[in-house]
Amino acid sequence: MISNRPWLALLSASLLVLLTACANHFTIPAGNSSEASGPSPGPVSISLDRSVYQSTAPIQVRVHNTLSTAIYAHDGKAACTILDLQVQMRGKWQASLYAPCLPARSSMLVKLNPGQTYIATMQGGAPGEKEPPLPAGTYRFAFSYSTVSTNFNQSYAMTIYSIVFIVTGTLS
Repeated sequence: MISNRPWLALLSASLLVLLTACANHFTIPAGNSSEASGPSPGPVSISLDRSVYQSTAPIQVRVHNTLSTAIYAHDGKAACTILDLQVQMRGKWQASLYAPCLPARSSMLVKLNPGQTYIATMQGGAPGEKEPPLPAGTYRFAFSYSTVSTNFNQSYAMTIYSIVFIVTGTLS
């Protein structure tokens, strides 16, 4: 039977193409479904060691620069790293209040040379303080960088995001 609704066929085909493209945007390595490599390799990429974490577990995140030039970013963000931690609240992404950098510390410009990987491990709470568990929820990391070190300005920065990861409650 031929459908009288050609728009439905067009919509279905478009949705299939979109889902296929999204499915190829991140990979989960074979053999361990709790590990996530992050978005498909781009000139600069963020990867995580897992896609699901307990609220007290450390989160290891890597930023890899495959550009032919150095990139620059300010630290002083989540847990005093170069990464912003974002949480999804009511369907919208917002800055997380967990894993803050102490306000007394001034941020520094961090340089990642071509081929260099920046590795950070973080948990909730400020470095050097008793770290409360990260609340259960849906999170991602944002990384803003520039290819120039002078007059670094957020408005000229490129921003990329990690895959979405889930934080579950603590084990009882």
